[in-house]
Amino acid sequence: MKTVHILDKKKQKFLAKLHNWEVGSTVSALECESMIGTLNHCCNVIVGGRSHLPKLYHFHAGFKVNTHNILSHHRITKPFLDDISWWKSHLSADWCGIKIMCAPTPHPSEIFIDTSTSWGIGFIMDGKWLAWELILGWKMDD
Repeated sequence: MKTVHILDKKKQKFLAKLHNWEVGSTVSALECESMIGTLNHCCNVIVGGRSHLPKLYHFHAGFKVNTHNILSHHRITKPFLDDISWWKSHLSADWCGIKIMCAPTPHPSEIFIDTSTSWGIGFIMDGKWLAWELILGWKMDD
């Protein structure tokens, strides 16, 4: 089995970038963009990291970025700290990576599915079919 991981040297570099990201600290729009790029890169091998990026995007959206204020600073708030702590913890782990597994062999049967919001769902497998017609009012609340 093969693996892909973040090298210790890179982890230390990324942790150093996160070091000053504490409640009350300030970061610039440029630093925020750089952090987004770094952590997006990490998500290639730290799959759980994807759910710890939305607050960073939201934080970045608070900057009114243009050529005149790319270095403006915003203060880091407490709600954002949980995700920063999560990243620090995962990048401090002995091993940050994923196992690369071969894709399973394809199923020998051909399977086709078709849906229609006005009629229903159709399913075909090995030349046999099933169809389900939607019931009246299916699109209502609850």
